[in-house]
Amino acid sequence: MHYEFRDVGFHGKIMRFIKPFNFNSDGPESAPIDQLIKIGEAIEQAEPDTIVVIMFGQGSTGFNHKIPGRVEFMSEFWPSYRRLPDDYYKWDSAEF
Repeated sequence: MHYEFRDVGFHGKIMRFIKPFNFNSDGPESAPIDQLIKIGEAIEQAEPDTIVVIMFGQGSTGFNHKIPGRVEFMSEFWPSYRRLPDDYYKWDSAEF
């Protein structure tokens, strides 16, 4: 799957936002969640200091809640982060 990503640093971690290639995460469509979850798991396994945030569509995001301490860490991150429309950011792309 071809996807786009961008990184944001926070408290020594990398927050990696991922979405399908050319996908408007604020638009009315939904992303292929199962594929994005697999990509996120592979990234987090290969890069332990990276937390993947999946852009599902319709303005929704998600992350792996199963990792101990992750929910608390994200609770600190969200208030400090102002999400803007996708076009505002520069996205890199990769293939999984």
